[in-house]
Amino acid sequence: MIARAWRSVEDALLVVLLLALVLFAGVQIGARNLFDGGWIWGEQLIRVGVLWVGLLGAVVASREDRHLRIDLVPRLLPERGRLAAGAVAHAVTAAVCAVIAWHAARFVAGEQEFGSGGIGDVPGWVLLVVMPVAFALMAVRHVVHAARAGLIAARSR
Repeated sequence: MIARAWRSVEDALLVVLLLALVLFAGVQIGARNLFDGGWIWGEQLIRVGVLWVGLLGAVVASREDRHLRIDLVPRLLPERGRLAAGAVAHAVTAAVCAVIAWHAARFVAGEQEFGSGGIGDVPGWVLLVVMPVAFALMAVRHVVHAARAGLIAARSR
């Protein structure tokens, strides 16, 4: 039940952010082309929006186990080997995501400490906090996928 609610929150957040990004970009382009105007911070907001949408999309893809992968070798293996290879791949992916989350958190902490520019009154580190959070979520999800695949492979003897 909690997982279903979390899934709905992720999906809704992704849809709302994507729609807002597309609408704002359209308005920004229209204002620039039709009125030689627009918001001076508009381009930066669009860049940050793309970062958020991309990382939230990656979180959803990891939830659904629909992320990019190279699966040439697993296709050549029998079912049990394919499951074991999947477990190893998920474990390695989890480790990589955890390392990226750690370094992203250090980066955001540095941004907070040195007070880099943001958008308006929003500090830059707040806009970047999605990076460690998204990679940490992906790491946890890949640990779960690795454990699930490993258990299924172990049972299929």
